Amino acid sequence: AQASNAQGERARPRARDVPADGDSRAEAQRQHPRRRRLWLLVLQALLPPHLPAPAWCQDSARRGLLGLLPLSPQPDARQQPERRHQQCLRGQPAPPAAVARREPVGVPDQRPPAACPAQGEAQRVAPPPPRRVGGFFVGQKVHVWSNSKKLWFNDGKVEDVATAVKHVMFQEQVWEVSPGMIGVRFDGTNVKWLTAAEAKKEIRKVEDCGTHGWREMRPQDILPDRVVKAGSTHTDGDVFAACNSQGEPGKMNVDSTEEGTRRLKHIWCPLGQAADQGHALVLYPRFVARWESIKSGDELPTG
Repeated sequence: AQASNAQGERARPRARDVPADGDSRAEAQRQHPRRRRLWLLVLQALLPPHLPAPAWCQDSARRGLLGLLPLSPQPDARQQPERRHQQCLRGQPAPPAAVARREPVGVPDQRPPAACPAQGEAQRVAPPPPRRVGGFFVGQKVHVWSNSKKLWFNDGKVEDVATAVKHVMFQEQVWEVSPGMIGVRFDGTNVKWLTAAEAKKEIRKVEDCGTHGWREMRPQDILPDRVVKAGSTHTDGDVFAACNSQGEPGKMNVDSTEEGTRRLKHIWCPLGQAADQGHALVLYPRFVARWESIKSGDELPTG
């Protein structure tokens, strides 16, 4: 009986080995999920390109692919920068900038050079070139000849160079300025306009003025560094070469402060009284002055 029972057990089919017809597909899918998913992927790949796969096939294939390839979620390029940064800190690589922008890799930038912000900013910041006429440009320091005072003013400056016809106010009158004329300021407030031909005679460049120049001096002005010493007297001490506003030569005495600063006191000329302002003789760099003896009839020394 035990043997027959054993044979019966061996011969009796088990329910789990032979599934019912209605549940055969579900049981097969449950036992072989990876085979079904691969079959769905192959079916979707064999369909013609113009014929879309059924929705159930696409959804099943997507789930099957995720089941076969357990990928970790990647940061989306459309996410906020802070969220992408946090995911990168957790070990998830951020997409390259080219992928995030959906730009083709390896294609050179074909934008014009002006589209570059740095170059455009440099073009906006760069100053325009100075306007020049006859070798003179706006902002240049020059010496200006005064026709009324018959002397050179060394505080001149080129104020403007006319590029078109313009009208200016001078001595309560409106004057027309032609293109190419040069406007210079001198003696503090005086302004005059000169043609290119007039500028050659009445304007001198500072570097073309030779060995010395005349520095304008007003009351209590500090004595220039390279002023020419004329000698000394018992009453005034050191005196310096100077001329008054009329161009008459003479000597200049100074007041010395406790700090050692020397300031203009008076300018003395042989034919006039003491003047409060005038010009001091100043040497240009790399030049020195010396006094030489001379008497009536002698030839003037060179230099």
